[in-house]
Amino acid sequence: MALGPFLDATGESLKLAAPPRRIVSLVPSVTELLFALGAGAAVAGCTVYCTEPAHGVATKTRVGGEKNPKLEMIRDLGADLVIANVEENLREHVHALRSWGIPVYVIYPHTVAEGIRLVRDLGR
Repeated sequence: MALGPFLDATGESLKLAAPPRRIVSLVPSVTELLFALGAGAAVAGCTVYCTEPAHGVATKTRVGGEKNPKLEMIRDLGADLVIANVEENLREHVHALRSWGIPVYVIYPHTVAEGIRLVRDLGR
């Protein structure tokens, strides 16, 4: 079942062939949101700053920080989706991951409506 297309904050269109099973979150609030949505089992990795939910992230691979993620580790985890943020993550890291064929969904919600859309999109 294909998902998308989703238009991310950089204007890139993202379409997934199937629901992601190996997500790497480079955004602490998104990591927490993924667990709240019931997708915690699909989180393969997160940053060292992802602390909630404590019981959920305790078993996840730590891929470095927002500004200095270990890109090769993300690739080696077999990530089928990486979630990044315009302010928190560096453009060159997003480009490197995409150049390896890893889908990256970049977020940057500014309004309540955009935040609600983000929750809806991640839930899908």
